[in-house]
Amino acid sequence: MTRSLPRTATKARPVKAADRNGVAGTAVRPNPVPEQTIAADDPAWDLPDFATMMSNAREASNFLKAVAHANRLMLLCILARREHSVTELEELLSERQTTVSQQLARLRLDDLVTTRRVGKTVYYRLADDDLIKFIRLIHEMFHKPAGPASK
Repeated sequence: MTRSLPRTATKARPVKAADRNGVAGTAVRPNPVPEQTIAADDPAWDLPDFATMMSNAREASNFLKAVAHANRLMLLCILARREHSVTELEELLSERQTTVSQQLARLRLDDLVTTRRVGKTVYYRLADDDLIKFIRLIHEMFHKPAGPASK
């Protein structure tokens, strides 16, 4: 059985028109969208409501903004293997302590990393196992193995 989705809403398309006094303005002419049908067992019917989708989109957008910096992404990649102290991260990234701490603070603010203190040393690790899945996906997408040049 197929059901018709209510996708017949029209998009407004401005057109030049003159009003009764002959003054040019902008009128709106409907631009119909063709009706689409989806089978009842199609996963598209399982879409969450609009408010949930908007909330999820904001959460995803905030996450992507947090990782959209090369140093922060590198920090996450390094921490995906194991926890590290700030000093270790400085050495691995060849960055100053202030730079590394600033990036870690942003990741901590976004709940992407957590800390553990031993004396004066602070250790950082990923806050969630889902981040490891994300790092693996990024690695699969962008890691190009070194090898002979392709012809």
